[in-house]
Amino acid sequence: MRLLSLALLFVIAMPLASGQSSEPLVERAGNRVRIAHGQTGVDIEWIRPASVSVRHWWFGPPVYRDAITKESVDFEMNRRDASVTIVGKYLAVEVALADYRIAVRTAGGRVMFTEARGPERNPRTIVLRQLLDEGEAIYGMDIAPPSRESASLRGARAENAFPFFFSSK
Repeated sequence: MRLLSLALLFVIAMPLASGQSSEPLVERAGNRVRIAHGQTGVDIEWIRPASVSVRHWWFGPPVYRDAITKESVDFEMNRRDASVTIVGKYLAVEVALADYRIAVRTAGGRVMFTEARGPERNPRTIVLRQLLDEGEAIYGMDIAPPSRESASLRGARAENAFPFFFSSK
């Protein structure tokens, strides 16, 4: 019986000793907001009042030497149970805490960018799925031969070591 009690105490104490909580860490430093849980997370950094940088990461947080911009950008951060919303002068960025799914809206509420679900990290690949408006096109770097009738990557699989994509929206 004593052995069973010690084993149960060890099982209960392990999560406490590991420092991991079920609540994601949400912290602000300058123009950057970091949302993390364990070894995964997302960093949102304001570059200018109308532009943000989104960096998803796995296997521990990255260390940045410098901010992308020295210009201070005013923004507010609102945390709810399931999400964090970061609101600037022209944009609002909402991050779902469950899977780091991103939605970007204008100050007027117009949807600019929405992920269908958070990024998936697989061996040697990262899969991003965006929701597009009807008629919206996606352009960017693509290693596939340009044999398609349109330069848009909509509905296509795009692979690149250094992905860069933008929308016609």
